[in-house]
Amino acid sequence: KELTYEAYGVGGVGFIINCLSDNVNRAAADVNAAINKVGFSTAASGSVLFNFEKKARLCLTKEIDEDSMIELAMEADVDDCELEAPDEDKGDDLEKVRSVVLVGATELGAMVNVLDEA
Repeated sequence: KELTYEAYGVGGVGFIINCLSDNVNRAAADVNAAINKVGFSTAASGSVLFNFEKKARLCLTKEIDEDSMIELAMEADVDDCELEAPDEDKGDDLEKVRSVVLVGATELGAMVNVLDEA
């Protein structure tokens, strides 16, 4: 089962902790122990998550311009997408990755299909 916990760190920095476990009670105890060990505090459900959006990051081996990406997104009925340059700090292999598309996690499949066809 996928579990999500929220915490506040030093200076009020919000943390989202995702984990997989077959034992919810053990996972909660372990996560709470780790949070307390580093001096963080647990947060109420939803108090940190509302600040974030789940995004999918597609690394493309072909270069694509923003106009082409927008046309493909409209064709796939994808509302929220953006183009960014490859970034070595995010793990992109600059010799292979030419473009990066960010898209809403729920629209990932549609965007992958339309990019494959292009």
